[in-house]
Amino acid sequence: MISIDNFGIGRNNKKTREDLMKECNILSVQEFNEELANIKRHYIILVNDKAYYRPSTEIEYELLIEKLNKNIESINRTINIAEKELKYFNEGE
Repeated sequence: MISIDNFGIGRNNKKTREDLMKECNILSVQEFNEELANIKRHYIILVNDKAYYRPSTEIEYELLIEKLNKNIESINRTINIAEKELKYFNEGE
């Protein structure tokens, strides 16, 4: 079972999925993904070069927040487009 303590702090201490699976005695990728998803419900886990780590600096947190805000903006734009297209779709019925 994965715990937050299995993840290194800082990019220099990142671990690959394979390393984490071996360390935590996890046999399937599906089980790993499920446990990772559970950890990510409570903690920030970053990925770089297919390896996982916990942020170690304010800058890493700020960059994550900036990236997430851009994703929110993109999602909101897509929702607006979908709502407009749905309106036209419904008018055609």
